[in-house]
Formats: sequence, structure tokens, C-alpha cells
Amino acid sequence: MWRRFHDREHPVHGQHSIDAVFKSRNDTWLSPDNVGRQWREVRTRVGLDWVTPHIFRKTVATVLDSAVKTKEASLQLGHASEEVTKVYYIAKPQLAPDVTDVLDTLGPRRRKLT
Repeated sequence: MWRRFHDREHPVHGQHSIDAVFKSRNDTWLSPDNVGRQWREVRTRVGLDWVTPHIFRKTVATVLDSAVKTKEASLQLGHASEEVTKVYYIAKPQLAPDVTDVLDTLGPRRRKLT
């Protein structure tokens, strides 16, 4: 996006004010390298080294998948196929399978005390 903004064919090139989430003190686009550097410094300082832009994308995909549909999550992330979103971005539940019957073979069930 930064590169496209500075391209002379960009529709808002040269305008004084920009509509960006992250912009410089001079109201211009920030370099992606500078945003990345600042993000790494902040997350290291607060102990969130594991939080990356990819983690944000996965979170968005998972929330949208549970709130609406995988198709909407895929479109929001700009994926060409829903399969990419399903396989790589939507968090899988961390539930263990119900193996009660197998575990019951190890010994009798104990009754709960009331």
C-alpha cells in the first residue's frame, strides 16, 4: 500500500491529509519497515514477542468464521479460496476425543461424593 500511495497514479497522491491507521507526524504514510520495527520493539518491551501480524490475521479469520461464515473470513483476508482460510488461518478446537469407554477398561468408575 505504501508503494502504491507514492505512485503517481494513486488517486490520493499529493493530498494533504491521509486516511491511514498508522501515519507519520507529518501526516504521511509510514514505511512498512518502520512500522514493523516499531511493532517489534513494543511487543518485546511488553513481553508479547509471540504476537505477530499473522497472529492478528488468524484471530480475525477465527472470529469471523464463528460469527458469520468461512467465506466472509476468506474475503476479508483477501484469499482466493476458502480452503486456504480453513487450513491455515482458522483455529482448530483443542478438544480431546471422548475416549471414556476405553479409559473405563482400566478400572471401575468411582462414584462422586455428594
